[in-house]
This record gives sequence, structure tokens and C-alpha cells, in this order.
Amino acid sequence: MSASNYLVIQDWMIEELKLKGMDLIIYAIIFGFSQDEKSGFVGSQKYLAFWCNSSIRGVQKSLNKLTQNGLIYKSDSGLRTRNLDELSSLKSEQSSCKQDEQSSCQDELSSCRGELCSEKDELSSPNNIDNTFILKEKINKKEKLDADDDEKKRFKIPSVIEIASYCRKRNNTVDAQRFFDFYESKGWMIGKNKMKDWKAAVRTWENQERKRKKSNDTLPYV
Repeated sequence: MSASNYLVIQDWMIEELKLKGMDLIIYAIIFGFSQDEKSGFVGSQKYLAFWCNSSIRGVQKSLNKLTQNGLIYKSDSGLRTRNLDELSSLKSEQSSCKQDEQSSCQDELSSCRGELCSEKDELSSPNNIDNTFILKEKINKKEKLDADDDEKKRFKIPSVIEIASYCRKRNNTVDAQRFFDFYESKGWMIGKNKMKDWKAAVRTWENQERKRKKSNDTLPYV
């Protein structure tokens, strides 16, 4: 390593991002390689360990923490940092999604309470002998449906490997890394809505590429 190498730690990295120690040094190093839209850090973990005077395991732990907090991400050009504007936008989108989910849960809870109250009224009727059994069946069925809905609503961000595997399975030409980077930069949002099914999004890209290819094939020769 050259004796003339250096890194720059800016005040907003400490004051705004609240970084310190190894996290601060690693973020500053990657930031130095992310000064334009095409560049990124492609060095080794050994390189980062040297600068931080730490072990490779310590570097891996710090990289995972920075990634989970949305401060760095993988791109075609290597590891890149998000700037303050991107981080602010990302946090705003996450906060909005959280509020929407909480509001949706409150509406569903109110609806469930209303239905249970109605069913309890039916149970209190002297003319309904089997109401207890019927009510239990309805509640069990509703709990099962709610559990299935919760499973569907739980969205897990796919890895590039998972996307590539699904594309191979469908035998399409969708670029898995490009797909991942595109939605990673948008916080896995489609328009103003949180993505619910990444496989459906892959199929949409697949159809768009098929139409584009078909359109290019029909162009007359010049």
C-alpha cells in the first residue's frame, strides 16, 4: 500500500449518520470510491481490515451492519454508499410504508371485532342450539385465513442468486443484477406501493423484453 494513500472523513458522516469507529472508516473508504454514478469499491476485505487495523471477521460484521442500515449497497461497479438525499428518501418511504401497514392492521382489527360481536349476538339467541360449535368453526376458519394473508403480506427481499435462479427456470433474458439494483434503489417500491411479489415483477420485465424484442424484429432492414 502506498504511503500517499489517504481517506477523508466528513463531519456529516459523524453528525448526521452517527457513525463511529470501524463503521465510520469503512463507510468513508467506500464513499471515496463512489464519487460518480459509475464507480464503486471493488477492493478486498483484507484491504479494509488493513485500514481499520482489524480482523476480516470484524470487517464483515461492519459491512453487514452498514448494508442492513441502508448506508451501502452492492452495484455492478462494486460497493457504493448512499448520499444524504438518498438516505432521507429511503427513510421517508420506509416510514410511510410502516404507517400504511399499521393503518391497515387497525382497520382489519376493527372489522374482526365487529364480526365477532355480531357472532356473539347470534350465540345469545335461544333459538340457535348449535351456535357455540358454529362460532368456534367460524373463528378457527378466520384465524387460518388471517394467517395465510399474513404470510402473503410478508415480503422478503430476494437475493441476486434467487432472481437469477427464477429467471433460468423461466428461461428468460432478464438481467438479475440489473433487476435487483433497480428495485434496491427504489426501496423495493412499485410506484407508491410496496412490492408484494418480486416474481410477478420479473414476469412483467420478461413480457416487456419479449415485446421489445418482437418490435425490433419487425423493423425493416435499412
